Amino acid sequence: MDYELAKELKDAGFPQVFHPKGGMEFDGYLDEDYETGSLGVATPTLEELIEACGEEFGSLYQSHFGWIADKGLHELEQHGETPSEAVARLWLALNKK
Repeated sequence: MDYELAKELKDAGFPQVFHPKGGMEFDGYLDEDYETGSLGVATPTLEELIEACGEEFGSLYQSHFGWIADKGLHELEQHGETPSEAVARLWLALNKK
């Protein structure tokens, strides 16, 4: 997941849970400019994204052009290059304000 999508999740209210890997490195942590010392944004795991979608998560599958996550019965399909990206976009679509 790239910084822009992770930041979009954060800005939309996705919980920011950082998974420490050790030392100054983080698994699930992105910072556009590490040198500034800003906190950055968390990158949720695929499991966290699916859980956050709740009962509205329908399915996740791979097609010839990438990954697709949907609400069910091909309703509200969201595409991504990775499974996490597709489900992140589904969560964003489900939580539009």
